[in-house]
Amino acid sequence: CAAAAQAQGHREIEFSQASELMPWCQTEAKAHFAGKGEATYQWSANHYSKGNTLIVEGQIRTDKGDVPVTCRVARGARERYAVVEIGK
Repeated sequence: CAAAAQAQGHREIEFSQASELMPWCQTEAKAHFAGKGEATYQWSANHYSKGNTLIVEGQIRTDKGDVPVTCRVARGARERYAVVEIGK
């Protein structure tokens, strides 16, 4: 929850370039699998802009194989508005 993150001193990221989205996307993907008790080993991704949308398309390796990860957010938007798709 963004309010809880701010209460703990977390400063919310505002994305202006697709390259800024890439490490955030990797962190979100790793957290997803850590929450399920699954180890991750390798991350690879590309980033680009399409109109006003910043996009990261990547994959993360788990014990079950490579899993696709896509993150999207509007340019200038904060992280709470970013979309993460894992395994689609």
